[in-house]
Amino acid sequence: MTHTDGTQVYYGAAQYVSGITTHWPTKITDRHGNYLIINYPTDAYGVQYGPRILSIIDTLGRYIRFHYDSNNNLVTITAPGYADGPDRLEARFYYETITDFTNKAKFATNITVTNRPTSIQVIKYIYFPGTQGGYRYDYSPYGMIRQITQLRGMTVSPSSTSQIGQVNTDGQVAATTVYDYPDTTPLAGLTAAPTYSHRTDDWAGRTSIVPVTTFVVEEATKIIAPDGTISETTSNETSDTTEIKQTTQSGTKVYARTKLEWETDVIGYNRRIKRVQSTTDAYLTTAKTKSVGYTYTDFNNVDEVIEYDFNTAPDSPGPILRRTKTTYVTDVSFAERQTYINRGLVHLSTSVKVFAGTSSTPVSRVLGT
Repeated sequence: MTHTDGTQVYYGAAQYVSGITTHWPTKITDRHGNYLIINYPTDAYGVQYGPRILSIIDTLGRYIRFHYDSNNNLVTITAPGYADGPDRLEARFYYETITDFTNKAKFATNITVTNRPTSIQVIKYIYFPGTQGGYRYDYSPYGMIRQITQLRGMTVSPSSTSQIGQVNTDGQVAATTVYDYPDTTPLAGLTAAPTYSHRTDDWAGRTSIVPVTTFVVEEATKIIAPDGTISETTSNETSDTTEIKQTTQSGTKVYARTKLEWETDVIGYNRRIKRVQSTTDAYLTTAKTKSVGYTYTDFNNVDEVIEYDFNTAPDSPGPILRRTKTTYVTDVSFAERQTYINRGLVHLSTSVKVFAGTSSTPVSRVLGT
């Protein structure tokens, strides 16, 4: 497969399961020739199959190795050692099994849940030997990560790269993040997937109140920060508007507003930015808006960026301050246009020119060869 930036991916590993063949990449090369080689286990015929990666080799011949236990669980990742020394242990992974979904994860009586597993295996710890720190993950009865704990001074055993072993002590808690997913056992009455409405962040050495971020789902998406600042986004088919505001005794003040205007390409499929409007102190009658407009080529490359001065009317841009015009190898004026298109290189620029205002004379120019 050839990407539009010239990156080529070769799929040399395959696996046939239940009538479906899945292909896995074995080499990735960018347009400059830098590459990554990905190695997988081989079957009895010497054919590589995924998805279990054994090693990744870069252009300089350095190996990143992935080590598994007898149950194919990823146990460790090693990287090249310093000064041609032995491989360094970069990370260890520890797992746990969450069971009894049938009794714990209950929904309303009128909800039918199919294909629910009786148990799942999840990551419990990630440990970094270089710092003796890592993370612990605690889950809700429904299987979502409910708490993330950052740890320092962990102790683990054994040291084998192919045996999971165990975490002996968590060490000290550096920070925690908690999402308030339902965590009551047994649970009942849910009519949809479990959700959270608050995120609580805490850390060692905190001297103020525990900060809590509130997430509110209405007709618009609203996030309330611990200090009461509200971030609210409203969307329709042609635009997205995000406001940063706060409710005070004198009413709601909108401190900043960003509006993204969208359009589709000539075939009506690809959605792309048409204009960005930024307003500060939007609660003031004298608030001003700055706009940036975009035009595109047939290959959805940004053809021109137009920067406008401030204006008091948000949907009416002010005078043009600067224009940045980019030409590409796919432009009809480029002699070798079709050659680059055939190779999938459709995003390479040949020149970038900057113009002041509406002037047709560039104040700067960069040429590509």
